[in-house]
Amino acid sequence: MKRALVTGGAGFIGSHLVEALIKDGYEVAVIDDLSTGSLDNLPPKGIRLFKGSVSDAGLVREAFSSHKPDYVFHLAAQISVSRSVREPAFDADINVVGSIRIMEACVREAVKKIIYTSSGGVMYGENPPVLPTPETSPCAPFSPYGIAKLTGEKYLAFFEKEHGLRWTSLRYANVYGPRQNPHGEAGVVAIFFAKDVARPTGYDQWGWRIHSRLCLRSRHRTRQPSGDRSGGWPGFEYRNGIGSLRQSTVRSVTRPNPLSARGVSRPGPTGRPKEERAR
Repeated sequence: MKRALVTGGAGFIGSHLVEALIKDGYEVAVIDDLSTGSLDNLPPKGIRLFKGSVSDAGLVREAFSSHKPDYVFHLAAQISVSRSVREPAFDADINVVGSIRIMEACVREAVKKIIYTSSGGVMYGENPPVLPTPETSPCAPFSPYGIAKLTGEKYLAFFEKEHGLRWTSLRYANVYGPRQNPHGEAGVVAIFFAKDVARPTGYDQWGWRIHSRLCLRSRHRTRQPSGDRSGGWPGFEYRNGIGSLRQSTVRSVTRPNPLSARGVSRPGPTGRPKEERAR
């Protein structure tokens, strides 16, 4: 049986990945300190949980040596940009040192490929030269969090050159979906959805401003992890669920909602839509 290890597997995105991997026949192990993730997000059976931080060298060694994964999905991270500004050393300990420990373990256990979770929202700086911003734009992170994510990619390139470690980096931006914590910095969609269900008459907002957000759907891909850097790995289908060139309301996004007493839609401003980059 193929084996996969998911760091941060009890979190919002990681738990959906765990489910997809199990469905595809993988034997799955998870490393998670449960600081932001939850046991409730994990399947009741079918996984091995190593509770602790990726910055704990002993824990990482134990997880890799006992599970011996073929593929590693590295999602565990300190995800608060504001905390990274207040406590850059704490951020670097998890997002830089922790990532290096995972890469070292991948080399030690001859992992076939590591899929690294980076960030598209903070990678290109506050004022990128092109909108929408392509992946080829110069990287200019301005927060310790973004710097750490870019540093992780640089270390992956080093480990590939030095040790032949195959890798793919995925730069997510503004993901939303089931199990998202509405209290985080990127939880505005989760907040809107939760409040619309609790108080169905609470939102009456419209406009043309576009902010790209990706809807996480736990739809399973049939392709397998491969050596091709372009992808080919089991995981998610991401759909641009809100950003569009049409007028919309918060209420229209939450429909159909059986608790809604009414929907609000009224004419918006005329003129061309104003694009807003993903942050």
